[in-house]
Amino acid sequence: MAVFSYEFFIMWILTVILFYTVARKWQWQLLLIVSCLFYARSVTGVPWILFLVWGITYFAGIYVSRHKNISGKTVCYAAVMICAAALMLGRLTSVFVLLGNSYFTLKAIGYVIDVYRGKAPEKNLFRYLLYLIYWPTVLEGPFNRIEGFFRAFASPVSFDYTGFTHGVQRFVWGAFQVIVISKRLGVIAAAILTAPYAKGGRYVVIAVAAFALQLYADFSGFMNMMSGVSATFGISLPENFEQPFFSKSIPEFWRRWHITLGVWFRDYVMFPFSSGKGIKKISRNIRKRNKALGKLFPVLSGTCLVWILTGVWHGFSVNYLLWGCYYAVLMCLSQIMSALSEGRGRAGDRKGKLDFNLLRILRTVFLVLTADTLICVDGLSNVGQLWHEILFHFNGGDSYPFIIAGLTSRNLAVLALCLLLLFAVSVMKEKKISVQTVLDRAPTAIRWAVYYGLVYGILIFGLYDTQYDVSQFMYMQF
Repeated sequence: MAVFSYEFFIMWILTVILFYTVARKWQWQLLLIVSCLFYARSVTGVPWILFLVWGITYFAGIYVSRHKNISGKTVCYAAVMICAAALMLGRLTSVFVLLGNSYFTLKAIGYVIDVYRGKAPEKNLFRYLLYLIYWPTVLEGPFNRIEGFFRAFASPVSFDYTGFTHGVQRFVWGAFQVIVISKRLGVIAAAILTAPYAKGGRYVVIAVAAFALQLYADFSGFMNMMSGVSATFGISLPENFEQPFFSKSIPEFWRRWHITLGVWFRDYVMFPFSSGKGIKKISRNIRKRNKALGKLFPVLSGTCLVWILTGVWHGFSVNYLLWGCYYAVLMCLSQIMSALSEGRGRAGDRKGKLDFNLLRILRTVFLVLTADTLICVDGLSNVGQLWHEILFHFNGGDSYPFIIAGLTSRNLAVLALCLLLLFAVSVMKEKKISVQTVLDRAPTAIRWAVYYGLVYGILIFGLYDTQYDVSQFMYMQF
């Protein structure tokens, strides 16, 4: 289903009306029906993987909750392995590719593990399906937990005007990020990175930065849109971004970027792996020779595993595998440096200085952009050519490739102003200032001027495709 279409908005409006009209006990059934319709209109063919993951993890959860023994553990492991195999098949062959596969499969794996750890299972088969394919989360997340999701239905969900308007505001802002900002950045990135030959290193650097910002504007914009939709039903979703480009270190960056995915890997991969008997045994043996290294070994090994899997999850290619290894090295180095600094005097007053923090932010941005050079083009040969342009042909190129591609000086000016707006909003959020609360307290004329400005900005300056459906969002490939 095209997100920016009459069909989408009509479905949304009708769902809101019916949601607050029907009795409380029917609200989740309504959302399930709409979620199924949305998903059916967004995929082609029969979603066999969804049915497989849904059925296996549901019945596994019931069985595991009733058998706290070796058989329950075996069923839990089997369900996890089957889901993981389905996810990998989706990466390896187009036959098993299914929209949202990466998201509902990881949610299902987390659910089974939580039940094995003692959480109560969901006994209603169709309520569990709603958790997996709730339409604001099925395509790009976030990874919410089942108990938090259904907590919203524990008491009657009544219409709240402020919550509803905040949801609509967030959707509009997210659409502005995607249509006005991300699409323009995409023109710059595509014009240069499609074939980074003899384009000039300075333009390649601009294109890589545009790619990074495009990815952020697209993904965070879609999160804002879907969180806004969910808020109109009184259902809050976990935050997935917290101004990642203001981070002062790589670990902090990944605590702010795709937050729920990082939490998922931490809870269901890193902790179980690093606390396993085998890792603990190796750690004890290392401690006999080097106490500090032995203490760090479980964390370092878990970090390496997580980042290799994160690379594979984002894309089953050599580029993404190297990308994951790159971040594994940086994260391990950061953990080692943190361990070495324990017990030493820290320059606390120095860390509080603006110039020092700015340098740390710039360092982090540089490391992130370096990582993006591995994934912004296909194949290692193009990565090599990209770096050749940067290192040996920096002042090469005698034209503006993105202008030739159709992004005129007027579009560049619009992009610059929009990026300033995005930066201003990010600064406010970083300072814990709620933009929506500020708007609520602003005079009516100013508030509606902002509303009209965003809406008309989308209508006038938005870059549209003829069929802008869900599969065209940049992060949907993951």
